[in-house]
Amino acid sequence: MGKTVPNKCALCGSDAPGRRWRVKGSKYICRECHDRLNVEIGYAKWSNMNFTEIKNYLSDKERLSTQKTCSFCGQKLSGNDLFRKLLKDKSVLCGKCAESMRIVRPVFLTVKSDGGYGYETAADDPMKELTIEDVPWVQKEAAEERERRAAKYGNHKAVFVVDDVTKYKKEEDTHEIYGRVMLGRIDKGDTLRVKRREGEYRKVVDKINPPEYLKKSPYLPEGHEGNLMVSGDVSFIYPGDVLVVERV
Repeated sequence: MGKTVPNKCALCGSDAPGRRWRVKGSKYICRECHDRLNVEIGYAKWSNMNFTEIKNYLSDKERLSTQKTCSFCGQKLSGNDLFRKLLKDKSVLCGKCAESMRIVRPVFLTVKSDGGYGYETAADDPMKELTIEDVPWVQKEAAEERERRAAKYGNHKAVFVVDDVTKYKKEEDTHEIYGRVMLGRIDKGDTLRVKRREGEYRKVVDKINPPEYLKKSPYLPEGHEGNLMVSGDVSFIYPGDVLVVERV
């Protein structure tokens, strides 16, 4: 809640009079910074962070967005690279380098309280604990794991392991197949294939519904969880099934 206090804004240093908002602890911020945090972090998240955590978050976000080249491969960073990653030592990896390791450093989604009466999905990314010196051996580990999975599942464009199948509430006759991409990537329009004793079944992916942290991604990449939206009968798909997409 806003409160009239004489202090300067702890975040931007503004001394303009008016309502200020208290950050967890004893710092106050101005209306402009309050609105900025709502956009850049989200109220449910920043309202549970102390001032140091907020400053570190904004600093890391700025570094991630302003870095010009990948700290590992040296390639120029694209402004629309959704998968670039900030490491523990503040090195920045391009999406290609970062995602090359995702198969052995997958993101895990958990549910936590939003500080009120609701809950929100939180993404726990073990890659944030890596340094630039770790990248070569983790990439080697990932390449070896990719070979093992290819030997296990076969040479497919993508392999997806089902965790749950539910009816999509917003659209009639549409279902969400939730799970993780074990190999490759899945795009809208891909045909999923599953084998049963009585034969094979196929379903076309009508839409990709990635997790919130990847909401702008048009596809579901290797090592990530997400929903594949399909229409029609899915009675032949069960949790634990391995769905594959054949190479064209």
